[in-house]
Amino acid sequence: MKNTKEIILQKSTGLFVRKGYSGTSIRDIAKEVGIRESAIYNHFSSKKEIFAELINRLTPESLPAIILTDELLDEISNPEIFIRNFARKIFEHWNSSSERSLIKIILGEQFYNNTEIDISFSSYYSGYFEMTKLIFSEMMKHKFIKKSDADVLADSFLAYLFLLRLKNPDSLENKELIRKIDEHSKLFWENVKR
Repeated sequence: MKNTKEIILQKSTGLFVRKGYSGTSIRDIAKEVGIRESAIYNHFSSKKEIFAELINRLTPESLPAIILTDELLDEISNPEIFIRNFARKIFEHWNSSSERSLIKIILGEQFYNNTEIDISFSSYYSGYFEMTKLIFSEMMKHKFIKKSDADVLADSFLAYLFLLRLKNPDSLENKELIRKIDEHSKLFWENVKR
């Protein structure tokens, strides 16, 4: 059984997704959890603290460890396959319920966020960008791909995937999305291979 703090965070996630940070009150959270407002303060000092902990929990600290599994890294000697499966792995991660919730919260809050918590697509995207840039830098060193600007390669690779994610915020894995991801990966590979 989950403890009260965990239930507060879980119910707050749903409220922040549906109503936004500004539209959600401590009263709403307490009602959703089924406790008195004063009981919330036994676990959190404010709505801002709930929101901050929620964002910290939803934002993975070690994104590369989640995406760059041993199984995926074993494919690095076949860069075309690696790039395709890397794209699929990113999209698979974006399809997790926590990532879908985080993306919805960012969409709703990035222009209205007065919480002093950095919750923008820029901050969210930076982890994916740095990981992808590092991969392409290493691929250039090992002469798998043409010498180029790693920043531009990372942005070029991620931009279409990110657009697909934003266009399909609730979709779980489906054949058409996988086909588009694979086509994008193939086109990207054809343009960067040595």
